[in-house]
Amino acid sequence: MEDLVSIIIPAYNAEKFIGECLEKVLEQDYENIEVVVMNDGSSDSTLEIATRYSKIDSRIKVYSQENSGSSVARINGAMKSNGKYILFLDSDDFFMKDAISKLVNVAHKYDTDLIKFRLQRYPECTLQPLIIGNKEEDVVVYKEEFKEKIYPLFINTYNLNPNGTLMVKRSCFKIKDVESYYKLRFAEDLKLSLELFDNALSVTIISDVLYNYFTNYSSATKSNNIDKILYNMGNFITVYSLMYKYLEKWKIDTEENLKKLNLKVLREIATFYTKIKLSDDVEFIENNKEKIKNMIYSDIVLNAIDSVNEEDLDKNDKYYNSLIAIYKKSI
Repeated sequence: MEDLVSIIIPAYNAEKFIGECLEKVLEQDYENIEVVVMNDGSSDSTLEIATRYSKIDSRIKVYSQENSGSSVARINGAMKSNGKYILFLDSDDFFMKDAISKLVNVAHKYDTDLIKFRLQRYPECTLQPLIIGNKEEDVVVYKEEFKEKIYPLFINTYNLNPNGTLMVKRSCFKIKDVESYYKLRFAEDLKLSLELFDNALSVTIISDVLYNYFTNYSSATKSNNIDKILYNMGNFITVYSLMYKYLEKWKIDTEENLKKLNLKVLREIATFYTKIKLSDDVEFIENNKEKIKNMIYSDIVLNAIDSVNEEDLDKNDKYYNSLIAIYKKSI
């Protein structure tokens, strides 16, 4: 009998997308699937639409939780699922039609805890880069090699962040503190990926592009709403503070790696600062200068400033002006 694969779909106010998302999932050429929709406290008709589809196809199961964020929805959905393998899918995205059959074949061939595949940004069809060099063939990496081949990718790229590009063996899905994911809206994918890769004993990396990520230019991460910017920046600080602890745990907290991570942190904070400057809420910014400044100069930012030199900052970075202002503590 074919292995059961569970597809977890967190859904918050997704009435515009959830129907098409479910229809495309049901078009997969691999039939032994279970689709778990976790309604994340939606105030629109998401729950009604998903429930209607569950009555049409018994493979769809619908649950609800109080609004807690997509990561909590993913985790709770996975805990309610029954498949040998777990996949995550956002409600406005979709898999290639042969994605699951390809992944199951890879799982049978290598029997690893995690399978990492690629995405493309849709509708532009911009491909995520290959994750290890220019290798098109499958790459199997075991725990003793993670320190050299896997863990540094969290510092040098963003390619391990998206949860939607991972197939996880259930035995590897061990989340220690679900509450720590509560209300995360930014960098939550990274936090879950850090934990999953930390749990894994082996990873298979394939070059297949199996996930279509819908580019939503009105999403919260691209908004100039000052409240969302500050909330997201707080999430970023929380998750990246944790990332330093993982580097220490993995014994890759070398001077070179810490410098790379510090520069990454400074650049991301400069991005937030640029968005704050461009926000339409001028009055709020004026009245909350000190609050914003104290938030920007969090411990990880101050440590980053102390550990890098001005010449390390990339003058070609489009956020360079904000970067240099933060570095010189002149905001």
